[in-house]
Order: sequence, then structure tokens, then C-alpha cells
Amino acid sequence: MPPIGGVANGAMVLRDISVVQMSFEALSTVLRSKIQSTTNLDRLFSPSSPSSKTLDWFIGFSSIVGTTGNPGQAAYSAGNVFIKTLIRRRRARGLPGSTIDICRVLGVGYVEREQSAAGRLTREQQARLATRSGSLAMSEADLHQLFAEAVVSGRPASGLDPELISGMAPITTDQAKDAFWAINPKFGLLIREKDAAAAGRDRAGGGKGGGVPLRQLLEAAKTMEDVSVILTGALKTKLQALMFLPEGDPLSETTPLVDMGVDSLVGVEMRSWFLQELGVDVPVMKILGGASISDLAEGVMQNLPSEIKSRIEGGDDTAKDTEKDTAKEPAGELVTQPSTA
Repeated sequence: MPPIGGVANGAMVLRDISVVQMSFEALSTVLRSKIQSTTNLDRLFSPSSPSSKTLDWFIGFSSIVGTTGNPGQAAYSAGNVFIKTLIRRRRARGLPGSTIDICRVLGVGYVEREQSAAGRLTREQQARLATRSGSLAMSEADLHQLFAEAVVSGRPASGLDPELISGMAPITTDQAKDAFWAINPKFGLLIREKDAAAAGRDRAGGGKGGGVPLRQLLEAAKTMEDVSVILTGALKTKLQALMFLPEGDPLSETTPLVDMGVDSLVGVEMRSWFLQELGVDVPVMKILGGASISDLAEGVMQNLPSEIKSRIEGGDDTAKDTEKDTAKEPAGELVTQPSTA
């Protein structure tokens, strides 16, 4: 058997129930999957002497629930906290280790399977995941990126925190009424005033359009040049809103977004915005892969809904034909009248 380079543990058993109604058996079942599996792996891959070869990475899959808690998941939360503690102990011993607090993953994984299976996930549970969790969903590509970051941050000499938390994002005071973690003082900085958030949404609606939907602005465009200007302006205002930048803060159209500080959370929000406004799917990996505002605008232009694109391109052809016809017309003669003065 070839040498093992790294270990990742994603064991999980769920028995969602309140603490008052929880039996010892249910508690033990949930905790055992996290505690025993991680403890066994830690013992198995802890060198007996300093000269023994250690792993390159040791990753424990935790959950955002281990950070924020979740109604009915006290046991699951406790299991995740144990993993975080064990990983920190490994780091204190000079061994590699990191944890990933993942949130809801779109398209793959447990939540996706449960939603696809009829009757497996109730409407109330789906609503709680989508709204009351107060967290952002991530894509499969985001999870891959997070895993890569965990490999790097888990190295003893990295100087980085071994715990990576994902899915937490600023919410408004209105949204805080539904987010169960909003009552926890340590998350207070994530709750923003409603007026400031509303201003950000208006700015993200389309620049000078003052909250006009992006699709409506594009439908009023007459040429593809107009489309480029509208998309570029909307992208700038959206980024300013998502990153809480001053409205007058200039943004370069050619600088890669990652160099501006755009991370996976902002990338997911931008992808959702494109889908909601135009029905255009812009992969998160493209947003984080070195693309600039101009690159994204050009890519969206190429994938605009057919009804918008055909109308604008048809308008361009009509304008060109008109210009040609005008150029063919003979110049009129200038007739002057003799002066009677």
C-alpha cells in the first residue's frame, strides 16, 4: 500500500431533536460518529517519535452548526466542537490539522439528497435551512477551494488558524428577526442597519438607474455597446454593495476581482445575482479565477437571453443599413438667391 499523504474525516449521523426530549441513545449515536472516528484517526496518524513521518494534512469536516448552533442539533453541534478542539490539540503538538465549518452545499451532498428524496426533508426544515439559518449556501467549487485552503492552513508552520468558517455573512436588522444566531452577542458585528443595507441593494440595482432591474435596463439598450456600458456599471455597483465600499470608490475594470478582495462568499452572491437578474450562470470559479469586471461583462454579453440579444443585434443591423443608405444619397445642390440690396 502506498504511503498515506493525508486524511479527511466527514463522518456524520443526525438525530435532530430538542435537548429536553433527547434520549441518551440518540445523544451517543450522534456524538460517537464524530468523536470516536476522529479520535481513532488521530491516534493512528500521530507519530510515536519525532522522526516518524507525519501526514501532509489532517482535515476534520465540521459544520457551521458548530459555530452558530442550530435548533434541534445540540448533539451534532457538540460533536463538531469536539473535532475543533482535537484539531487544535494536534496543532499544539506540532502535527498538521485543520477543520472546515461548511454550510449548506448546493447541488451535491446530504441536503441535496434529502431535498430530492420525497418526504425526507419537510418544508419547515427546508425553510429553516434557507432562511432561519442566516447563512449563505456554497457551491461544490467553493467546497473544493475551501478544502485546498484547509490543506495549507493545517500545516504546523503556516501560522494560520486551523479553523475555517464559511457561510457567515452580514444580514439586515429585519433578517436578524429570523436568524436564530442573531441573539448571540459575538455575532453582533454581522447585523447591519436596515437603511444601510437597503441603500446597498438600491445601488446594486443598476447604477444611475436607482434600483431599476438590470434586465429592464438592458431591454432599453439599442446597441451592444450600450449593453457593455450597462453591464459594467451594474457590476461595479453590485461589487460596491457586496463589499460595503463607498459609492464613489473607483473600481478598476481590468483588475482581477480576487485582487480586489473578492472571496468565495462574494462570488456566490454574484453568481446568484446573475441568475436572478438575467438567468445567466456565471461559475464561481470564473469569478475567482482571475476574471475582471470587463471579462465578466463580456462573458455575460455572449450569454444574454436570446430575446434580448436578438432584438439588440437586429437594432444594430437596422442602424448600419440606415447609415449605408444615407451615405448613398447624392448631396443636394445649394441654391442661392441674388441679393436685392
